[in-house]
Amino acid sequence: MNQALETDPRVASIVKRLEGIKSLPTLPSVALEVMALARNPKTNMKQIEEVVLSDPALATKILKVANSPFYGMRQEISSLRLACVVLGMSQIRSLVIGVSVLKIFGGKADKRMNLKAFWEHCAGTAVLCKMLARKFGLNFGGEEYVVGLTHDIGKLTLYQYMHDEFSNALAEAIEKNKALEAAERRVIGADHAFVGGWLAKKWGLPQSLVEAIRNHHAPVDAVGAGISTIVNLADGMARVRGIGDSMNPVAPDIASLKGWRALSGRMRTAQLRGQGGEPNVDPESFLKQLSPEIASARNFAQVP
Repeated sequence: MNQALETDPRVASIVKRLEGIKSLPTLPSVALEVMALARNPKTNMKQIEEVVLSDPALATKILKVANSPFYGMRQEISSLRLACVVLGMSQIRSLVIGVSVLKIFGGKADKRMNLKAFWEHCAGTAVLCKMLARKFGLNFGGEEYVVGLTHDIGKLTLYQYMHDEFSNALAEAIEKNKALEAAERRVIGADHAFVGGWLAKKWGLPQSLVEAIRNHHAPVDAVGAGISTIVNLADGMARVRGIGDSMNPVAPDIASLKGWRALSGRMRTAQLRGQGGEPNVDPESFLKQLSPEIASARNFAQVP
């Protein structure tokens, strides 16, 4: 699908327009420096700490997230140094990226868009991504949280820089009760997942994040063990349970999600079994089993 998109003349035209936007947001220098340090095997945690501390607001937000319930720390993370030691370089890098993206878009948009509710959806999806990865024994080094938090950045990009086209796509999705991404592809020529992946690539984010953002509505993970399957299911769960506002007027049928179909096979061999030892993998029962986690995600997403 991606190859087809990239050779589509309409998509090429959209990319050309995006490339020409001089005010297109860029990642803060702190995030870029942390990513560069994380790629260097000789980097130590003290170097990471020093860079993050150069942005006190960023350091404070990272501590707040590190102390949230879904990280499950047995002790309070009282300093950035302790956070670096306990969470490790991959997790810290992921938090820096996630918080930096929030900082970029946090103050933008206008009264026609409920930005707070939008970020509640993204934050709730991020928490559910982490919880689903943990439940299935998958370790992505914190990248699942970042993808959950940033999976819809393409919507903000379209809203701000292709506002009329995006508004028309949203109106069509509402009027025809269809998925927003489908309306975007018809009206604009590409959907928010493609645009989000393009922006992530332009920012220099790891390729694994770029692909997961780009594919979160169409996971390509055949064995159900990739980030895109996790975020596809987490996003669907957040929408079905009404965590924030994804701007997508249609709540998905969980059973039809590619993330659900890919992961349900793992459920049969994991700890998600019904009474009598028989596999219990119908979507509604699955959502009921995860009610405490969904409530936790909702509560976390609503924290200022």
